[in-house]
Amino acid sequence: MTSLKQIHESLAHINVLYVEDEIQVNEMTVKFLEKIFSNVDSAVDGQEGLELFIKNKYALVITDL
Repeated sequence: MTSLKQIHESLAHINVLYVEDEIQVNEMTVKFLEKIFSNVDSAVDGQEGLELFIKNKYALVITDL
């Protein structure tokens, strides 16, 4: 079985953007994502997310609808 540490080591180089407007959900999810990915940026709305997306290079973007 693959451990969380092994997953982190193989995915650490991936830059992630997480966009969520509910602050508590955002904070909890970012804490979880940081266990897997080394670089996790978060935004609290679509505008902030778009600004980060334009400025940075992300391999993965996670957002709610």
